[in-house]
Amino acid sequence: MLLTSTDESLLSIAQMVGYHNDLSLSRVFKRRIGSAPGKWRHMMKQTRSSPPEPDRDSGGVGINPRAFRVM
Repeated sequence: MLLTSTDESLLSIAQMVGYHNDLSLSRVFKRRIGSAPGKWRHMMKQTRSSPPEPDRDSGGVGINPRAFRVM
């Protein structure tokens, strides 16, 4: 997960996975995960725990950033 494995900005990550801006990625991330990406990143770094298990209702997609890619 790019949010926890790099210190790249949200804008850079958004562009890497196919979004034109960070706001679009933030909206989708918050809708799917329930937390803003920056807040989630901070929480993951603080707890040093592994990311949550994939959401079974999403077909196992979980929080894979490529799942948010615009087609």
